[in-house]
Amino acid sequence: MGIPILIAGGGLITLGLILIRHHGVVWIRQQSEPNLSEKDLEFFRRQHRRRIQTSGILTLIGLVMLVGDIVVANRKDLLTFVIWLTLLLLLVIWVLLLAMGDWWAIRTHTQSALAEVQVQQLALERKAEHLRKEYRGEENGHSDSTG
Repeated sequence: MGIPILIAGGGLITLGLILIRHHGVVWIRQQSEPNLSEKDLEFFRRQHRRRIQTSGILTLIGLVMLVGDIVVANRKDLLTFVIWLTLLLLLVIWVLLLAMGDWWAIRTHTQSALAEVQVQQLALERKAEHLRKEYRGEENGHSDSTG
């Protein structure tokens, strides 16, 4: 077994396991958030699932690297090497697709939340303007001018 593969594979396994634990802690914290809407909770649930899957695949990539290196090194077979390399590439592509999906979901969720805040801001500005006019007496037909 080569030292670079041992370091890379072991590092990916370690990183994947640390990330799985971290995502679990974050998910527990998000679930206990008192002011979270159902929409946000569903978003965080799906995000947690994607991130756990991504971290699990990183762990699997590390494992495939280590096991594959042992198998390929012992067999010296081109077909085994091609299968091992193809599996690694497919797993890496899967991680990239999940990462892009997570990015897209965050982007869409953030834009939606921002649009809701802008609608609320506009409603509050209109209400504030209405209250200012009411306070000045403009709503009741009175005016400030003393002509």
